[in-house]
Amino acid sequence: MTLLHLKRNTGWRNLTIGLLVFGLSTGSAVWAGPPMNRPSASYPQPGNVQKQIPSDHQRARHGADNYYFHKGVYYRHDPKGYRVVRPPRGTRIDHLPLGVETLIVAGITYFLLAGIYYQKAPSGYVVVDAPPAAVQSPAVTSGETLAVTVSLLNVRSGPGTDHPVVTQVRLGDRLVTAGTSAGWYYVRLPDGQYGWVMMQYTRPVAPAAQG
Repeated sequence: MTLLHLKRNTGWRNLTIGLLVFGLSTGSAVWAGPPMNRPSASYPQPGNVQKQIPSDHQRARHGADNYYFHKGVYYRHDPKGYRVVRPPRGTRIDHLPLGVETLIVAGITYFLLAGIYYQKAPSGYVVVDAPPAAVQSPAVTSGETLAVTVSLLNVRSGPGTDHPVVTQVRLGDRLVTAGTSAGWYYVRLPDGQYGWVMMQYTRPVAPAAQG
């Protein structure tokens, strides 16, 4: 299970972080953030062929191979026109269109559009593999409430002490789990933000008795 923190790259409003579970070929993931502005089902699927591509496309490069890119979709020349393809890792484009999602996964920034992940390159953007899946702990489920058991607990940007501290929580503060990675919880904080805390400094809070 991998945990993703997203924000809309529009620059005109702040977005409330939510959770959306979606499947990956290697497992499941928690996607924290708003849905993409265009459902993935509305993109033409690889193998589709069309006679023309929009004139405002840009060229994409992978070694000696040339592709054509338009609003998240890649094309290659085909005897019948232009065939929709999925770009190989390492394909480079000059710029990404509006509406791309910005993801921070364990402190590493990714960009996601039409199911394809990118990272910033010295010149433009490059297609990369999906972020690696984190380990799902059987001891906790998403939405479980935890209490902080130490006087002051660091909240970090990723699951490890090498990630920077983004804030702190105090003894007795309630945290809500959103996922896990070995030895760490990804939690919603009392102020609504998200971050990573060490498991050993928290305890589950039993639900109140009913009836």
